[in-house]
Amino acid sequence: DKNAGALDCALALSVTYSDCCRGACLEDNSSQIMTLLLKGAAFASSRPSTLKTTQELVFKLIEVAPEGSSTADNVIDLIQQHGLKAKKPKVVQFAAKLVLQMVQEFGTVIFSVPKLSAVHETLVSNSNDKIRAIGIEYYSEYYELSKIAIPQLAALKISSNLTKNHQQKSQPEMMINNMEPQQLTLW
Repeated sequence: DKNAGALDCALALSVTYSDCCRGACLEDNSSQIMTLLLKGAAFASSRPSTLKTTQELVFKLIEVAPEGSSTADNVIDLIQQHGLKAKKPKVVQFAAKLVLQMVQEFGTVIFSVPKLSAVHETLVSNSNDKIRAIGIEYYSEYYELSKIAIPQLAALKISSNLTKNHQQKSQPEMMINNMEPQQLTLW
C-alpha cells in the first residue's frame, strides 16, 4: 500500500507538472513520461485511483501539447507499442480503454488516421474477448466521428469527391456553425 500511495502521489505531481510547466508539453518530455507510465506500474495497477490519475495525466499531456505537434500521435504510438501489445492482460485492457476514451474525448481531429487504424487492427486481433469488444466499440466511435468529418470536409470544399446530392444533405452552413473554433482551424 505504501508503494501504491507513492505512485498515486507521483502521478498527481506529474499531472500538476504537465499542467503548469511548459517543458512537459515538449514532444521528447511527453514521450519520456508516457514510456515511464507504460513500462512502470501505472498501467498495471489494479487501484481505481491510480488508473484514474494515469488517465488524467495522459489526457493532460495531449491537452497541453502545442498546436501542430505530434505529441498525440506519439502517445498513441507508445500506447500501441507498449500498452496494447503488453504481456499483462490488465495493461492491455487499460490501454485499450484509454485509447477509446481518448478518441471519445478529443475526437479524430488530433490523431492521424493511420495511427488510429493501426490501433484498431491491434485491438480486434487480440485474443482476449474483452479487448476485441473494446476494439469494436473503438471502431464504432471512430466511424461515427468520421461520418461527421466527411460532410464537414465537403462543407469546407476540401474534398471534391463527394457527390452534390451528399453535399446538399449535409447542410454545410449548419455544420460550420456547429463546429468549435479548434475544429474549424484544423479542418
